Amino acid sequence: MSKLDVQLRTPTPLSALTDAALREARTPSNVRELEAQSTLIRERVRKHKSSSPASIIEMLGQLKKGAEVMMLSGELMGDRIASLEKANEAASARKQRKKNVYNIKEY
Repeated sequence: MSKLDVQLRTPTPLSALTDAALREARTPSNVRELEAQSTLIRERVRKHKSSSPASIIEMLGQLKKGAEVMMLSGELMGDRIASLEKANEAASARKQRKKNVYNIKEY
């Protein structure tokens, strides 16, 4: 045990991750980033008075792009899961038929 070099590290607080995501307009790749991006847009819209809306429009485009990617990815995963479930059912049916054939031969 004395030879082990264990160094404890404190995990990065969620607020630091959110703050970093709030500083720049990027395409979100997960739910946490989507939430941070939407918060950023909400805050900028709330603070928007006479400044140019270009940054807000850019962020909305990035948010839309990320949401589209996530939705398409979800659809692809759903299709893949459905095809795997169908293949699994077919394999189970084949296995069950083989068991029934073996049981019939024994009698």
